[in-house]
Amino acid sequence: MQCDEQRPNCAKCESRLDVCEYSSSGPWLWTNAAVAGHASTEYQEAIFNESTSSRGDQESETPSGVISLTIPSRGLDTSQDMLLRHWVNVTALSISRNDTDRQIWQTLLPREALSSPYLLHGVLALTAIHLALINSLQDDQREKWIGIAEYHQSEAINLFTRTVEKNTRPKHIRDSLLSSLLMGFAFAFPLAVAGSAQRLLEPLEELIQVITFIRSTMNFSAPILTGVKSDELSRLTHVKQTKSVLTGPSYSAISRLYELNAIHMLDPADHQVFHQTISQLGDAFACIDSGLEPLAGVFMSISELPTRFHHFLLQRHPFALVIFGHYCVALHHFRWLWWISFWGERVLVAIKEKLDSEWTPFLEWALDTTGL
Repeated sequence: MQCDEQRPNCAKCESRLDVCEYSSSGPWLWTNAAVAGHASTEYQEAIFNESTSSRGDQESETPSGVISLTIPSRGLDTSQDMLLRHWVNVTALSISRNDTDRQIWQTLLPREALSSPYLLHGVLALTAIHLALINSLQDDQREKWIGIAEYHQSEAINLFTRTVEKNTRPKHIRDSLLSSLLMGFAFAFPLAVAGSAQRLLEPLEELIQVITFIRSTMNFSAPILTGVKSDELSRLTHVKQTKSVLTGPSYSAISRLYELNAIHMLDPADHQVFHQTISQLGDAFACIDSGLEPLAGVFMSISELPTRFHHFLLQRHPFALVIFGHYCVALHHFRWLWWISFWGERVLVAIKEKLDSEWTPFLEWALDTTGL
């Protein structure tokens, strides 16, 4: 029998206005993720088999112009095999920026996953969320895919955590691939829960939770990336250090944020934190304006937000919210990606509603740029 008790919030997290991962019942929990608020393993497997058998062979068919899975999948049950095939033939293509990415996601990752249980669960988790988002499903069917995704994501984290606790470090390449999968899952999961109505109940809080999770992911993936020796994977993790320049509108917006920092943040330490954050935001917009690997640039700036700024964001400091609203413009630029979609628009509206009349005018450029 599985414990259904809900864990209390940590007093220290509440006093810091921090996101409490201990009490979380969602997909943000690093350890023991399958306990609080989740269905049992037996139930997850049952709905997995039911949902896949009801679909028959339709989704296992290879789309026109897409290669079929040629990697041996011995040891997988029918439902897992179907998900892995969907990854190779559909999901991998949907997250690839170029042919190099496609080779990594479509060939390298499945090959590694078939000999790494935690990486395999990571692949299956993101694939299940993809299916929940791209199909026009009834609520019960969508919820089944979400449950399947939660189960596999929890297993991926649990299995990975055990390798860390036992000091049995797996290959750097697998760790890095898992990190990328978990980041994509973090953005996609709330969108799947929101459904076709796009109802994120607390979009600002949800996105801050996503960023908190990504920051914790980067805590283990950043050192790993420095140890990656694979020529294949280094092409995925490497960001070209090409000089990019802000265009007129973006330049004006960033300049205005620097001016606000000079006016409102008089404490030298706080001023420096906001200056660094604005500088990173400027780099992200420069990548977008120049078309030089913009997605990688934006995610680097988000994952590397200064810790002190992150605390200001958790405290809903008005200037931090204004800057974060400008980050939403960058996310809105990638709204065509299924795992980003309407994040930027929803969070920007939520920020506008939280700011008073003194600070709302400083969101004007962000609102105009996104058409809100």
